[in-house]
Amino acid sequence: MNWLLKKFFYSLKYIWFFLIMIMNIFIFYILFRAYYDSDIEKNKNNDKQIVATTNILNDLVKHLIGDVDFNESKYQKIEKIQTVSLMGYGVDPHNYKTKLSDRKKIKNADLVIVNGLHLEAKMNDSLKLLSSESNHQKFISATSEIDKQDIRTDEESLQEDPHIWFSINLWQKVLKKIRNSLIQIVPEKDKIKIENNFIVYNDELEQLNKYLQIKIQELNKKCNVLMLVTAHDAFSYLAYKNNVQFELRSIQGISTQTEASISDIDILAKEIAEKKVKAIFSESSLSHKSLNSLQEAVSNKGHYIKISQEELFSDSLGIDNGTFESFHHDPYQKKYKLSSYIGMFLHNIHIIEKELS
Repeated sequence: MNWLLKKFFYSLKYIWFFLIMIMNIFIFYILFRAYYDSDIEKNKNNDKQIVATTNILNDLVKHLIGDVDFNESKYQKIEKIQTVSLMGYGVDPHNYKTKLSDRKKIKNADLVIVNGLHLEAKMNDSLKLLSSESNHQKFISATSEIDKQDIRTDEESLQEDPHIWFSINLWQKVLKKIRNSLIQIVPEKDKIKIENNFIVYNDELEQLNKYLQIKIQELNKKCNVLMLVTAHDAFSYLAYKNNVQFELRSIQGISTQTEASISDIDILAKEIAEKKVKAIFSESSLSHKSLNSLQEAVSNKGHYIKISQEELFSDSLGIDNGTFESFHHDPYQKKYKLSSYIGMFLHNIHIIEKELS
């Protein structure tokens, strides 16, 4: 009897092993089909497919194809074209890794737009591989035609700063670059619409730039100590390209892949305490952990500094359908949602003014 039981359990072990192996093969087959058979899904409606790595880039594409909020009535919508962002709200692009679903979208895309300047640091290898496997001409870097002299470089690491969207003038150059790329893939009848949408959105960016200059002048007059302290160095274009008279300090460098040492935090805390800085700013795409450490270090030096309750948007737009609860008195600011580039920009200006004034 014992012999039979031993034989039974011995056989059962091999049966389980066989079943697990079959399940693994089945899962691999499903994933394989999802990636390689996705052309059927694409050709179902024959729409042009645009893929942008960040939702900031994706918002720009949406304006060029007229896929905008109902309040923006001057735009002309282009049919049979879809755009998608690989990264959603609050995602840190410096540490984002390509997913299987991203590969599928990129494989099906007619145009793939990356920011470049090493923003998508952990996607570089997979993007190179996907480019070599398909038509590499459909991959464009949004920042490739910006003059080198206009790109800021970290003095210590010599790393180029990819956060060019905080210079409105540079963002207008990106707009022009993507407009030229879209014109190459749309039917003749839609090229006029793209030109119209380009003019409309470019005018909106000009209006934003004028508004920004007014707010900066107000900030320069209001604040005794103008120092913007953030978790990572994402706002240098905002300061240096717009004649802002505040200093910039950050715990991490241009990339969130860099780590600040205890010594770095202590040096920064000493400067903040000496200059009696009012606030340090949290960011939507980053943890508050480093800010909490800095706040504690500043407190140990006899100065209280608050962490801003409302986050700045550095590497990501706001939540879709988010509204400006604080801006209802201003018709211009009320027009834009937090999920738009202009809305994100206005939000940041408002929070900086609110916390530093």
